[in-house]
Amino acid sequence: MTGRLDRSGRIWIHFFLTALFRGAGLGVLVLALLPRLGVPGLPDDPLLLAAFSAAAVSSLAVRAATRRGWIATDGAAMAGCLLAPAASLALAMQRTGLLESPFVLLLAALVAAAALALAPLPNFLFLSGVCLIGTFAVVATAEGLLPAAGLETPVSLLVIELGLLGVLGYVVNGLAWQLRVQQEELVAVGHRDRSTGALRDSSFRARLAGFLEQARGGGEGVALLIFDLPGGEGLLAEAAIVLHEAVRGSDLAGRVGDARLAVAVKLPSAAAGPRLAARLASRLRALGVPDLRVGAAFVSADEVTPDGAGAALRLWMECDKGLAHGRVTVG
Repeated sequence: MTGRLDRSGRIWIHFFLTALFRGAGLGVLVLALLPRLGVPGLPDDPLLLAAFSAAAVSSLAVRAATRRGWIATDGAAMAGCLLAPAASLALAMQRTGLLESPFVLLLAALVAAAALALAPLPNFLFLSGVCLIGTFAVVATAEGLLPAAGLETPVSLLVIELGLLGVLGYVVNGLAWQLRVQQEELVAVGHRDRSTGALRDSSFRARLAGFLEQARGGGEGVALLIFDLPGGEGLLAEAAIVLHEAVRGSDLAGRVGDARLAVAVKLPSAAAGPRLAARLASRLRALGVPDLRVGAAFVSADEVTPDGAGAALRLWMECDKGLAHGRVTVG
């Protein structure tokens, strides 16, 4: 489910950043070319041109980073990256009337897009950063640190505008996460095994590919562990509880056969796979499993194919070898 929600947030971020890149790029062309061609009515403002250029470059860079999986769309890193286009928009606002500038609408759209993607704490950090940037733009203009341009903006308008941006961000963020929780509950009903509460085989396999795709290019690889546990439904349900308690919320746990449970976890190295498998096997044997067999495999982040399917197939094949020999193996 985490992968589904992450892709949902990624859609909103990509949509806005694509629009911002195209709009800012067009603004760069207009401001750079038309005044020099003698077209009247357009300002020859180097700072405004720099703001548009920074907005185009930063939005393109952030979009590329999320598309390649370098940063998660709901974390603090994403909040920090989004402050770059926010600062560019603030500079464009400063050159066109500060908080009376039409670019306030673009900044509000960025706040809304971030609220739909970010977790609550990163969203709070992002909103705080936006407010600090807006305040700095107004104070720097008043103190003469930035050359004045456009209309004068009273302090009361600053408070009102920043307050509205904050309320917009918090409301949209709250609504988005409430909808995500409901979506997760609805999807989970049809994707989980009734006896164990783990993901069904088909759901686990489908999500494994997405799980690998998210790990691609990151700092951690993915280990797949499959446990063959003969002993009946009651024992399988107890084993599933043990595995759920042992893995993180972002990892996967599923039932992949009549007597088989599997987990997919992110680990820093291949050597960590056997250690985790041995630790979990020890806990499962303590439940009274008569004949426990374990298969384990690991793939590094650099080895993951763009769609994750090839790496998933490799993991399954290596785990099957381990189960056939009844011992822990690492691919």
